[in-house]
Amino acid sequence: MKKRFLCAVLGAVLCLSQVMPVMADQQAAETAEKQEVATEAAPEEAESQAADEAQDKEEAAAPESEEVAEDKEEAATPEDGETAEDKEEAAVSQEQAKESETAAEDEKAEDAEEELDAQENASISIVDMPKSFAYGKETHVTILVAENTDVNYRIYRASDSPENFIFQERLKGKPAEDEMSDAKISVPLNFANGNYTVGKYVLMIWEASKGNDTSDAVTKEFKILRSINPEDWKGQKEVPVSDAKLDPASVVYTGNDVEPKFTITDKINGQTVTLVQGRDFRVEFVSGANKKEIGSSKVKISGISDNDHYTGSVIKDIQIQPRNPKLPTAKCISNKSIELTWDKVPEATGYSVRRKADNGEFYQIYDAQGNTNISYADDKELVPGNEYEYQIIAYAPDKTESGKTVFSSGYTDANGKKYGTKVMLTTAAPKIESAVNVKPTKIKLSWNKVEGAKGYNVYQIKKDGSLKVIKEKLKKNNYNVGKLKCGKDYKFIVKAYIMSSDGKNMIESAASAAKSIKARPAAPKMVEVKSIAANKISLKWRRVDSVTGYIVYRKPTGEDADWKKIKEIKGAKNVTFTDEKAKTGVKYSYTVASYKKVKGKKVKSLMEAKGSKVLAACEGPTVTTEQRRADKANIYIKNVTGADGYILYRKAGDGKFSQIAKIKRQDGEYTIYADMKVTVGTTYTYYAIGYSETDDKTVKGAKGPEATLVMKNLTVKK
Repeated sequence: MKKRFLCAVLGAVLCLSQVMPVMADQQAAETAEKQEVATEAAPEEAESQAADEAQDKEEAAAPESEEVAEDKEEAATPEDGETAEDKEEAAVSQEQAKESETAAEDEKAEDAEEELDAQENASISIVDMPKSFAYGKETHVTILVAENTDVNYRIYRASDSPENFIFQERLKGKPAEDEMSDAKISVPLNFANGNYTVGKYVLMIWEASKGNDTSDAVTKEFKILRSINPEDWKGQKEVPVSDAKLDPASVVYTGNDVEPKFTITDKINGQTVTLVQGRDFRVEFVSGANKKEIGSSKVKISGISDNDHYTGSVIKDIQIQPRNPKLPTAKCISNKSIELTWDKVPEATGYSVRRKADNGEFYQIYDAQGNTNISYADDKELVPGNEYEYQIIAYAPDKTESGKTVFSSGYTDANGKKYGTKVMLTTAAPKIESAVNVKPTKIKLSWNKVEGAKGYNVYQIKKDGSLKVIKEKLKKNNYNVGKLKCGKDYKFIVKAYIMSSDGKNMIESAASAAKSIKARPAAPKMVEVKSIAANKISLKWRRVDSVTGYIVYRKPTGEDADWKKIKEIKGAKNVTFTDEKAKTGVKYSYTVASYKKVKGKKVKSLMEAKGSKVLAACEGPTVTTEQRRADKANIYIKNVTGADGYILYRKAGDGKFSQIAKIKRQDGEYTIYADMKVTVGTTYTYYAIGYSETDDKTVKGAKGPEATLVMKNLTVKK
């Protein structure tokens, strides 16, 4: 190969064919880089320069001038008192320093000669290749190579190995322009074919004659950047990087500095790539711009070239808006009105209630002024059977420009279409007021009457969520659901309905809240609970049809205790029970459940949770009266079981009852008391209660029936 000489005139040779515009700051950077490239010397100048450098080295190593030597000698002269030994040590140190300086200079000279030899012997050199390129169409870089020498070149990502190259091609060698220069070859770098994303790449060039041996290849690292500013892509048929768009589509007030998020997409190789904020670009407020108050502001979006991705910048106007209320709740409260409710937005000073019908546009129907005005009943020209859609838009004063109002964004779907809460005008939804077990296989549902309703439909909600029609077009507001399986759980809803304007179609309301209930026997109703003795309580309840029997429960009143089963009674007709294990002086609560056996298991009814209360004490005693003389009334108290004595009460005429005696129980059928404080012509009324003495207290029993006696003027017989 002909001995190669470096090009006499070196400079920036970068041929950009139809290259897209590069931003001004990038152009400035490339110009500065080109100016820093050292101009290679001509062969004669290189030899002259080498000779001059050698001469400088010889002069540096030559003996010092007399003047310098004298200065050093004076500096080396010992101070007064310095010994000969000190002088000798100083001379040795000075000599060692001179030897070190000479060795360093020799090493530098050798490195310079090796670098010069490498430049002279290199077969390929890249001329002034920029550090970065803007993504665009075909770009050319010029290289110098020995004449008629074919070269291979490849491009690969800097993060990858050379073997995983993106592109490789062989270029035909060219003759030198003159005898003293190398051949120039234009290397095409096409960054518009889609295989290149933003990032770092390496250009590798080597002699084609060496095949796949790239050990002597020349490499140069560069970056591919793309601008996020649409202005930088003017004139292109396709704009690879789209305009920055807010994501979400609005910036919402939080009370703190907001952090706008933007979406920027890039189209590479036919695929859309979404840029990452913080990696590919940054967003920052323009100096002095509003950062948190409701109103307008400006932000600057800049590409992050430090990360080898994007460049350029663009200014965007944003508006900080009040927060959106949650979608309103809408329900029919009659066949003429729809009620809307929504959550309060703290920063709002009012709300715009907006409605649309069918495929129309949202328009304001009510201005709810004030922060706490968060409900509205719409009755403006509504038509039963029509569907309506509602939005609630919050508003607040603009803090950046006086006199302006800023509205919340409202609700928009992924396709940019506004939406709200939909509701069809029918009637209010019914409310199931009760679900009662009538029989083990029958349940009675009852609900409220709904204004404007033509009738009602009853549905069962099945396990899979589907609806089963139980009864349609009911005129009354209750229904007995029969043919149920005892022990099985059921769930029901009720809907009111109206008829369409032509009378042909039934338009249902929203469903009532679901009511869950198990098919079981009806709960017995307690008829009577009374104490018939100090330790005996008598119970009686109503009969329940189609049951196997009853279970009696008891618990002390006033205690947080569970119901305790005290008796199971078989037979639907057996509806009485006497508790003989009650403790005198204790208040008890009693309740009863019915049950039916289904496949060997008891299915119990519900029972009254509170139960019926009673005191375990003696029953009320019967009182009779007798007059045998004008100043004496005999009172006969019939003894009752469990009583240890009696307390007797009396009133005169229409006066008040008061205790007149406490009497211990007497043997026999009666306990007798003689009332000696009576007056002829006065009517007296008496009654008694029994009492029982326990270890720590006296327990009063029930009140007995009253008895009346009119005192007469009787003659006493002798």
